[in-house]
Amino acid sequence: MEPSAPPLTREALASVLGQAGVAPTTYHLYGAHINDAVILDHRAVGWVVFYSERGGEFSLRRHGTEDAACRDLLARLGVRC
Repeated sequence: MEPSAPPLTREALASVLGQAGVAPTTYHLYGAHINDAVILDHRAVGWVVFYSERGGEFSLRRHGTEDAACRDLLARLGVRC
């Protein structure tokens, strides 16, 4: 990504994932606990990304910005932006 590009938001991330052909069942951008998916959520502690399986939150990482969380989700799904 170019240094002058604007930060990623969930809305922009949805577009990137759609263009990359990523199956919508493999992620969720608004915190739902979908089985076997990578989840992005905005919580009181900041932005979080985790892998959801059987109601559990695995490999959870906290981020200070929406952009950082979006990039984490992209990396976990193997998508380059």
